[in-house]
Amino acid sequence: MTLVQLEYILSIAETGSFSEAARRNFVTQPTLSMQVKKLEEEIGSVLFDRNAQPIRLTPTGEEFVSRARRVIQEFKMLGQFAKEEKGEIKGELHLGIIPTLAPYLLPLFAGKFIAAFPLVELHVTEYTTEEIIARLKNNTLDCGILATPLHENAIQERPLFYEAFVAYLSAKHELLKKNTLTAADLDSEETWILQEGHCFRNQVMNFCRFKGNSKHARLFYESGSLLTLKKMVENEKV
Repeated sequence: MTLVQLEYILSIAETGSFSEAARRNFVTQPTLSMQVKKLEEEIGSVLFDRNAQPIRLTPTGEEFVSRARRVIQEFKMLGQFAKEEKGEIKGELHLGIIPTLAPYLLPLFAGKFIAAFPLVELHVTEYTTEEIIARLKNNTLDCGILATPLHENAIQERPLFYEAFVAYLSAKHELLKKNTLTAADLDSEETWILQEGHCFRNQVMNFCRFKGNSKHARLFYESGSLLTLKKMVENEKV
């Protein structure tokens, strides 16, 4: 069993295709297939259901890939450890961030990070909370910026900051007369919230005890952008 074989296995699992995995690893498909077959013979188990389209992992393959990801990650960290011992901070950092935070936080640190660590490639991608959690667990992300608590024992959390829970109202809304709002003040029939998959939507619905869309509404709009929802509020008449 070699690290190269493990890389091939992970590529197939991620792409669902032997040919695409071969292209990703710059080898021919027969070469990749032969190495995977040798590995399966060595461990005495079939890792992929080759009759499925796209190719799927067998139950044994699911567990094997999970362990292989950890091995590859530890191997990469070993190389990083050696560089850090020499005073080098070099390599790639893959960061996931939720869309509700990205436009506000990313401009604050991205440029400074690149300037401070010129030998590091920073890869930032926006994902939903569920996607970030899944990618942290399968080691396709190094870290994530998202709303906590996550209640995930496998992920270590470190709070960066805390924010007040506020409502964004149109200029003539009657609730602007109040200094403090409670959940009871908010009407679910006139409240815009993010689409499903965004943690902030769940927080709002739990805090305000919203059940879902109003039966009397005539406009249904699902957005993943807080900026868009703010513009919708700003143009309301009341």
